[in-house]
Amino acid sequence: MVVEDDEDSRFMMRTLLEMNGYRVVEAQDGQEALEVAARARPELILTDLQLPRLNGIEVTRRSASTRSCTTCRSLFFQATTHHDIAPWRSMRDATNAFRSRLISIYC
Repeated sequence: MVVEDDEDSRFMMRTLLEMNGYRVVEAQDGQEALEVAARARPELILTDLQLPRLNGIEVTRRSASTRSCTTCRSLFFQATTHHDIAPWRSMRDATNAFRSRLISIYC
């Protein structure tokens, strides 16, 4: 599942995943992500950290506590600079691991 409030970014991620054979469901905010996860039971939640209604960390916490998503893995992303990552390191208590990587995608 791709959770992203920016339509262009969501389209890019969905397209890249589908080109590699993955079935993708989408949500555009945190609350919708919980509703979609309950129905679709995704294996992976690829979520932006900063979302309307519920942030990515809260989506992960709440979905992990439901029957529909007990085995879901979450991967967070954030369009940010390296210096902006420090405040998000506190999310280690919500995840198994936290690694920051700067990536570039050229289209």
